Amino acid sequence: MSYKRIAAETMEGMSEVMVVVDDFERACDFLQSVGLVETSFQENRRETWMLQGCEVVIDWWPWILPLVEIEGASEREIHLVSDLLGFDWSRKVHGGIEPAYQDGYTISAQAIKELASITFTAPPIALLACKK
Repeated sequence: MSYKRIAAETMEGMSEVMVVVDDFERACDFLQSVGLVETSFQENRRETWMLQGCEVVIDWWPWILPLVEIEGASEREIHLVSDLLGFDWSRKVHGGIEPAYQDGYTISAQAIKELASITFTAPPIALLACKK
């Protein structure tokens, strides 16, 4: 489970705290017991790799192409790994998943956040109606 705070649209503007969850239902129960209310459900699949001291993550989200996230101690390290993998540094994106959905759909970031459910098995009709 992770908490991500985006203070600025830069690599230094992102902070993240992660906790290992070994029981999804109990984690949900915990969050509800401290007063949080579920507003949406989003699935994704993830592979994590290490390269030159950076974490390279391949993410699959429903209804969009896979994407790669690179995390490291500095922008320089991330840039070097990006180059090693053959990525175009000028195409980098900071922040949440919304820009990836906006790449394939004419939908606002707010509308994506308001979707009640994004799963691999049931496409959200509101999203598919906005396909580019």
